[in-house]
Amino acid sequence: MARLWALDESGRPSFNVLQNYGSAVAPVFYYVFDALVVKGKDLRGETLAVRRAALMKLLGKLTEPVRESSVLDASLADSLASVKAQGLEGVVAKRLDSHYEPGQRSGAWQKMRINQGQEFVIGGYTVTTQRCQGLSLLFLEWPVVAPIGGKHRWADFENGLQEIGRQERS
Repeated sequence: MARLWALDESGRPSFNVLQNYGSAVAPVFYYVFDALVVKGKDLRGETLAVRRAALMKLLGKLTEPVRESSVLDASLADSLASVKAQGLEGVVAKRLDSHYEPGQRSGAWQKMRINQGQEFVIGGYTVTTQRCQGLSLLFLEWPVVAPIGGKHRWADFENGLQEIGRQERS
């Protein structure tokens, strides 16, 4: 398993650079982090430690643009501080004794987003009728409260909007 990354001028992974690949010169690398099958042998039943050991044997034979996605052996606090200081997206933590579980969410693998970006949905827009071109109204939706039972209640949404209004007035 691997992830394709384009690197920005500072050497950091950048989705924006990858998205715009071709319009600018940027190095692109294939970072491998797991091996599910090696030489026809299915390793999905093996632990991540065993699969990575098999992967490391293969990596010695591979050249750029294939790279190892290194293991970061540090405390959670140190890892998060380092990711935040470098302006990276987040951390994916995997237990070395975990098995590959397609379609499962066992908790053995965790993803923690660090950056300060906000996800939202464009719910609608209107195009201006004026001579200038562009949008006259853009309707965005984003989570303002934690989901309850996996779903947002309308009352929670209304309360969140009222809170945003109070913050804007103060």
